[in-house]
Amino acid sequence: MIDFNVKSNIKDFESLVGKHKDQVPYATSRAINETLKGARQYLIRHIKRRQKSNKAWWNNKRTGINRTFARKDKLAGSIYTCIWWAQLQEEGGIKTPHKGRSIAVPTDKAPKYARKSGGIKRLMTGKKVFATSRGIYRRKGSKKRQVVEKLHTLTPQAHISRPILHFYRTVEKYVRRNFHRNHEKAMVQAIKRAR
Repeated sequence: MIDFNVKSNIKDFESLVGKHKDQVPYATSRAINETLKGARQYLIRHIKRRQKSNKAWWNNKRTGINRTFARKDKLAGSIYTCIWWAQLQEEGGIKTPHKGRSIAVPTDKAPKYARKSGGIKRLMTGKKVFATSRGIYRRKGSKKRQVVEKLHTLTPQAHISRPILHFYRTVEKYVRRNFHRNHEKAMVQAIKRAR
């Protein structure tokens, strides 16, 4: 879960706006929620650039990129995902199978499409592709001079040393750039509304 909380300097801000300080919680909650909306869109664009996925998993209501909105009495917002591999892609570590007994780790012979989500299924439809308990292989050449090349190694676990999605860094970058602007705009609108 990615949280940002703006309670820390609320008292100082209230003293700056004088008689309109009762509008600060309303404006702050609106600014948080507007920033959350933009941060989610920014994060999804970042994910699409870094992860070539055929499935829009980020739109899933249960496991996608979701938000917890702020209220006037709770000035905090969250962007989060419950997808099972998110922490591995953020921090690295040991990957174990989500389904089945093995993970297919591509070799340098594996085609590009077979390294992506859903690629193994497509690969296995090939007539010359077969699997054993140790890997996925492809036959090449004619019947007389046939060569077998290993496309994937099947292993009970794999080490993720280079995370690719950087959820925290991406959201933090957006929030730092945009929250202050959104807060000023929301405060102006709140003061006009109060008159």
